[in-house]
Amino acid sequence: MTRNTVNEVKEYIDFLEISASDVVFAKKAWDYIYPHAEGALHEFYAHKLMRCFSKSIPTFNEFILTGKQIQYWDRLFTYGFDDKYFSNVNKVSFSHKKLNIPLSHYISSYGVILNEFEKILKVECADDPRLLEMLSGLRKFVFVDVSIVCKMYDAVLID
Repeated sequence: MTRNTVNEVKEYIDFLEISASDVVFAKKAWDYIYPHAEGALHEFYAHKLMRCFSKSIPTFNEFILTGKQIQYWDRLFTYGFDDKYFSNVNKVSFSHKKLNIPLSHYISSYGVILNEFEKILKVECADDPRLLEMLSGLRKFVFVDVSIVCKMYDAVLID
């Protein structure tokens, strides 16, 4: 990871005001979400827009993509924004660009997944007094991730 990348991530983290407790709560949120992540992705891929879009990708395989996405998030929420994370983001950005997936579609997909994750938390943690903190930590982590993904996607577009 370059010094510029590290500084950029720190800027995103500062801008979104991510605290140490946000990191803890994001990880805790993931503990609740993880057992339901496959179902959330199934809901995502079942959406009319995704069904239509997936038909345009000859190599589309929901089962493989679901596994890769769950691994990606598990790594993110377990280890944060480390070198392996950036390597993964770079590969994913390159793959999405190669498939001509518009950045706007990419970003709106994050919104749909975040909504699914929030639904899971509201059910699984309805009585947990830390629900709002988990939702906040999750949302902040996802927004740093989407900011970095957009930055990497732009870099792939330039190359």
